[in-house]
This record gives sequence, C-alpha cells and structure tokens, in this order.
Amino acid sequence: MDIKQYVTKQLARTKTKKYEAYVIHRIIAKIDDIGLKFVTQQYVNRGEKSKNGKKFALTDLYFPQLGIHVEVDEAHHFSADAKEADAMRTRDIVSQIGGDDPIRVDTANTSLKEINQRIDSVVETIKAAKKSLPNFIPWDIKKEYSVDTYIAMGEIDANKDVALRTSAEVCNCFGRNYKRWQKGGAKHLDENGHPDENTIIWFPKLYENDGWINHLSDDETRITEGSVDQQKQKQHFEDFLKTGIKATRRIVFAHVKSNLGGVMYRFRGVYEVSEEETKKSGRLVWLRTSTTTKTYAKKPENK
Repeated sequence: MDIKQYVTKQLARTKTKKYEAYVIHRIIAKIDDIGLKFVTQQYVNRGEKSKNGKKFALTDLYFPQLGIHVEVDEAHHFSADAKEADAMRTRDIVSQIGGDDPIRVDTANTSLKEINQRIDSVVETIKAAKKSLPNFIPWDIKKEYSVDTYIAMGEIDANKDVALRTSAEVCNCFGRNYKRWQKGGAKHLDENGHPDENTIIWFPKLYENDGWINHLSDDETRITEGSVDQQKQKQHFEDFLKTGIKATRRIVFAHVKSNLGGVMYRFRGVYEVSEEETKKSGRLVWLRTSTTTKTYAKKPENK
C-alpha cells in the first residue's frame, strides 16, 4: 500500500457521517503534510479512565506521532453500548501517547462559518504540537511496515504501536528469513541464531475463536488463556499441572483487525506464565514482564 491508497482509504471511512466527513477532510487538506500520519475511527487505549469512565475511546481522527485525537460531535454522536464494547476487543487498539482529552469540534449547534473557524483553530493546534517536538520524525509508510526498520532499531517497544502485516515478518525480526508462516506460534532464536527453548513467538487472537478465549486485561499486563469447553479447559489446566510448559516465556504479537480492515500483528510485550495465578484461576495466566524486546537479523551461515 502506498501513501495515496492509505490516505484515500482512511478518508473513505468517514463517508457515513456527513459532518464528520466534512470536518476531517478539511482538517487533513489544511494541514497538507504527508509526513504526519493520521488514522480515522481508531480505538485508543486512554490509560487512565476518561471523565466519562471509559478507558477506551473510538476516536474520529487520531495523530499517533503527536498523541492527539479529534472528536466531531454530531447531533447523534457515537455512543458505544455493551455489545460494541465487546466487539471492540476484536479490533486494533493502539496506545495513546499522553493523556489529554480529545479536541472537540461541535457541528450540531454551530453554523458552517463557526465550524470552519473551529477547524482553523484545530489545525493551528496540530501544527504547533508538531513544531514543538524537537526530534519529530516524518512518517514513511514503507518504513513503518518494514522488517528492516525494526531490525535497525535494535528493539521494539509496545508503547510505540509496532504492528506488522504477517507472522512471517514478525519472525524475521528475530533472526529468521521466512517467506510464509501459518502457525499460531514460532520457535524463537537468540541473537546468535541458537534455539531459545524457553521462549516462543506467540500470535494469539485475544478474543473468542474456535472455542478458545484469550483475554487481554485492559492494562495489557495479563493474558488469560482458556476454553469455553469446560472439559477442554479442565484438560488444558491439568496438563499444565502435570507437565508444566516447556516455553514459559512468550513474545506476544496479537492478531488484530487493522483500521483498514486487514489482519495485522501488533506487539503487546513479553509475557511469562504465572504458576501461582494459573492455579488460582484454573486457566493459564501470562503476566507481562517487559514492554520491549531485542530485534536482530538472521546470522550469516558459515561456509
């Protein structure tokens, strides 16, 4: 996907709401900056609960490099009910940088002239926020989804919303050179290319799928692994008690539906099994031990 395809697809997501579409299109046109990434209709983890008590927000317009999100208030503005909140777990949720409340644009009780004046104010706020960052890095869509980018960094950080398009690309950040990978997990190699028997790269679906439920806590520090089938769940738990788990450490890239509709794998952190929590809950419990992990290229083969 190139920048033209990305921008047009993002803007097309607003077409069902006429005022929202007008505001967002005008903001993006006035900013006129292809180095500033924007996302429409993005779930954002707000960290501490907002004033309305919700920890997650579906933001109308989000600028991840700045941690700024914009809400367009229409007469019948978005309101998430319980069903939508449950469905949200199947979607892509990113971490918001900063904890400010969203910038709001009221279209319900204002004239077009007033809406345009508000848009001008929002645009100036966004431009000023970018200008205030001394080390602002322009967005490059090709680099964002490139394995080479993350290998060059030397590590990946869950707080920087790292996501890759395939599980093979994920594995290639850790010393592999796969063209395809279809399984739900992969063996991990250390920096020297040796098998790390205690660690696997895990690609869980963090919602109910095929009778299994992998639940990620709201603060993303805990994953609970289990089955809706009580017999399978009991056997899964008993197997753990009898033999334990060979790989007690997991580098987790969650299977998510991206904001453009495709599947991606978002890094959530490094997790280790908790024997104590597992025994208490009767389900396998994984606790996050780090939000970062090293990346490295495949070791050249000795000739």
